[in-house]
Amino acid sequence: MCGKKLIGGIVLFVGMIFTLAGSWAQSGDCKTNKDTTLDEMQKAKYVGVAGCTCHMKQSLGNQYNVWIGTKHSRSWVVLQSLDARKLAKKMGIKGEPQQSPACLKCHGSAVSLDTLCMEATFHIEDGVQCETCHGPASQHVAIKMGQKIAAPMKLKIPTKEDCMMCHKEKKSHEMLNKKKFNIDKAWKKILHPIPKSK
Repeated sequence: MCGKKLIGGIVLFVGMIFTLAGSWAQSGDCKTNKDTTLDEMQKAKYVGVAGCTCHMKQSLGNQYNVWIGTKHSRSWVVLQSLDARKLAKKMGIKGEPQQSPACLKCHGSAVSLDTLCMEATFHIEDGVQCETCHGPASQHVAIKMGQKIAAPMKLKIPTKEDCMMCHKEKKSHEMLNKKKFNIDKAWKKILHPIPKSK
């Protein structure tokens, strides 16, 4: 009996080593922009909105609550609607829209990345959240919590062009008879800067 436990423990340990090695090798898949270095890619992970709670503070601009008040925060949830299911069927998407990469590439965050790029606090159900536009925040959160990180990856400042990656005209939304997307109007609505210090 003891021998079986020892062998099981060794197998588990070896499996962990391979998992960690795989994590190190695959973490480059977490790259989010052309300016990210290999060293940065191997560290930055997606933490989900749970990592952004400091941004509930008025002194930081209350960005979290700005996000909660937008359709971005409900972008994943809307995929379970009857309209979304009908649309998915018309588009030839098999299965649930909430599990379809075709839908999730704009209704979720970090969908095409390996789960090794995500902390346990990351949830696809958060929809289009902070990291969708700003990139993985694990290093940002760690620094704010007092950790020292050599050459941390900077969060991305998104542009209107970034928004248009998903908000471009597409057949699926034409079928819903949606109004043409006005980037200038939407930009003003979603803007959430950190207040300038006095």
